[in-house]
Amino acid sequence: MKNKKSLYILIPLAVVVWGTIFWKVFSGSGNNSTVEYQSNQVLSNKEISKDTIRRQLSYNYSDPFLKNQTKPSVEQPQEPKNEQRTINRVVRWPMVEFKGTVKSRRKNRTMAILQISSRKYLVRENELKDQVKVLAITPDSIGLEYQNDKRYFKRNGL
Repeated sequence: MKNKKSLYILIPLAVVVWGTIFWKVFSGSGNNSTVEYQSNQVLSNKEISKDTIRRQLSYNYSDPFLKNQTKPSVEQPQEPKNEQRTINRVVRWPMVEFKGTVKSRRKNRTMAILQISSRKYLVRENELKDQVKVLAITPDSIGLEYQNDKRYFKRNGL
């Protein structure tokens, strides 16, 4: 064993270090001697009460953290007069599923596989199928318009 010499040196060194730590801790806490102080000056209760002045605390100071902040003004929302209110109409879309894209080699066009109401179509941009117009085709989504309502659909499986 080549590290035998280092073991003979390190083990006693560790015992000495830990022994010193324990000796310092326990010798400091074992001292039960009391310290007495001698006072030449004796104060009576009358002298203490004469020198003290009672004051009431004042709480009407400004908050130092809110000095530079301004209070937000609360304005009443005004209804526009003589303007037509827009009524949001609900457009009932057919069942639309975006299946994926196909890219042609010759003309470098991107086409999309689209399923509208259980019918599959191969569509290009600005093409109209079953009253659904294709606005944009990207690899992961497609933009469609149906009765002036525009929506984007993600590819199935994403």
